[in-house]
Amino acid sequence: MKIIDIAQFAIIAYHHVLTNVYVGIEETASLPIRQWARLEGGPILACFGDDCVLFRQPIGKSHIQIISSSLEESATLMTQDLPDPDTETAWMQIFETACYPSDLGDTLPSVSRVTMYRNHETGSVGGIILELSTGGLLGFDASTYGGLTLFLDGQAAAFRRNVVEALALHEEVIPK
Repeated sequence: MKIIDIAQFAIIAYHHVLTNVYVGIEETASLPIRQWARLEGGPILACFGDDCVLFRQPIGKSHIQIISSSLEESATLMTQDLPDPDTETAWMQIFETACYPSDLGDTLPSVSRVTMYRNHETGSVGGIILELSTGGLLGFDASTYGGLTLFLDGQAAAFRRNVVEALALHEEVIPK
């Protein structure tokens, strides 16, 4: 596993189909049934065949860290920086919900456009939008210290209005 920049991620995303997407979750209660909630701060894992990319927001930071890793390596990163090391965590698959309109059958999505939102003051990546060949999109927002936020199609306009405009983030499309 290694930290990569947005350009290195774009090379992976533009040249491979998206095969899975997961979000980190934590157990919040175990009795009488196990209850789960989205893990604070993300993380979100996007798999492009055997190449997986982990998006996470380091504790106390307001930027997206991008890490190239395997699914197995990502499991150890999920529990990093948790206040309670005994917290039970898991990956929840959100691939169909995030990537597929219901009428596309078995067509795997590819990333058709990567847009990055950079903080002027720090130069760090505060948000990313991945436009998919299936017509959907995946977005990641790290503009607050409250944790990495995943958003889908309908929430992109709110992200642009409430975050990009409010924080004057610089928008840049990463070329293929």
